[in-house]
Amino acid sequence: MGKKATKNPRWLAEALAGKAVTALPGIIGAIVSWLLKTAGVVTIWLAEHLWALAIALVAMATVWLRSTRYRKNR
Repeated sequence: MGKKATKNPRWLAEALAGKAVTALPGIIGAIVSWLLKTAGVVTIWLAEHLWALAIALVAMATVWLRSTRYRKNR
């Protein structure tokens, strides 16, 4: 980047923006990969521990029923 970068800050900004745009697909791919990997791990854990899924569903149903009853009684 030498003297040209120090003389023209616009050139430096364009160069950095170009590098950022070039790296963007890799960054997005890494984030999507991490999300899918995490979702896969959670799914496998729930498949191995169905009792946890059953308890979570019962808890969600209980909270939902209580909230609808509370709204009706108001």
